[in-house]
Amino acid sequence: MFDVLLDRDRPKRSAVSQISRKVLTEELRSLEGNGLVLRAELGDERKRVRYALTPKGKGLAEILGQMFTWAMEHRPEIRLSQSA
Repeated sequence: MFDVLLDRDRPKRSAVSQISRKVLTEELRSLEGNGLVLRAELGDERKRVRYALTPKGKGLAEILGQMFTWAMEHRPEIRLSQSA
């Protein structure tokens, strides 16, 4: 579900193309600090780094997915109450 591979020499961030490299790195490091993602330096000459969800991160992703599904199912009702 979540796997980000960063190449320090040339960014490849199709899923997050609207975010700057600096902000993406800061956010990923914050998630790492909170135990939600693991960071692994691949040790090759291209200096790539891979991030992946931890079990704790996967649990949170599942909950967020359920919240998103609920919001989409109730979207018409939410919009009606916002316009009232």
